[in-house]
Parts: sequence; structure tokens; C-alpha cells
Amino acid sequence: MDTDVHFYLIGDGPILESLQQQSKKAKIERNIHFMGFLPLQELIKYASTADIAIFPSRYEPFGMMILEAMALKKPIIATNVGGIKEIIQNYNNGILVNPDSNEISEALVKLLKDEELQETLSVNAYETSKRYDWDKVCESYINCYQTIGGDLK
Repeated sequence: MDTDVHFYLIGDGPILESLQQQSKKAKIERNIHFMGFLPLQELIKYASTADIAIFPSRYEPFGMMILEAMALKKPIIATNVGGIKEIIQNYNNGILVNPDSNEISEALVKLLKDEELQETLSVNAYETSKRYDWDKVCESYINCYQTIGGDLK
């Protein structure tokens, strides 16, 4: 593995130990950093320094972390599950893949080799994140409520 590429796996779960063992077995543990659960400030620090954000979820109801990475102008690779499909338009503001390690790897290699694609996805991701600003979300809810005859008094 190219020593300039480092993966920071943030979070924990039932497969963490297995992933650590696999990285040792593959002799890539120097490039894989298992960070575990991080407080918000630490998470933001790592996210802001990343070149690419990958979300390999098998289930994701909405994808708040994806929006936060988009707001940081990061190119996104994410699985086409749950609410993620509502946020990402494939090869416009991110790359959607099946929850399959080979597809994720292929998308990552493609993105690492194509700086122009990285820039396009980053800019479009940032623009997408603006639509989910809390003021706009609240305004949308108010408009929806008023449309169906609600009274906000």
C-alpha cells in the first residue's frame, strides 16, 4: 500500500476487532488507524483534514455525517442505502456504490486518480449541504405545515 495513503476509521462496533486483525494479517496496519468513538470536536478535527470521506453504511436512515462532510467540502463515497440516496446524486455531489468492499475500493481508486472529479464533487457537495441549513429546514417545515392548513399561533 502507498505509504502516503492513510485510512482513519472512526467509530466502533461489533466488527472492530476483526478489522484490526485483518489489517495486521494484510500487513497494512501502519496505514489503517482505528480511532474508535470520538467526541464531536475530535471528529471534526479528523473530518476537516481528510481528503475524501467514505461512508460504507449498510443501513442509514438519513446521513447527517454525510451532510457535515459535504459542508466541509469533502468528496464523498457512500453506499446507496436508506436516506443516503436522497442526498447524493451519483457523480454529481458524491459517488454512490453498493455496500460492497470491492465497489468502495474501485470508487476510491478512481477518485484518488482524478483530482478534477474530486474538485467537482467537493464543490457540488458543499452546495448541496447549504440546502440543509437549519434555517432552511425549519422554513420548509413551516411552509409544509401551513400548506396543509396548520396554524402556527
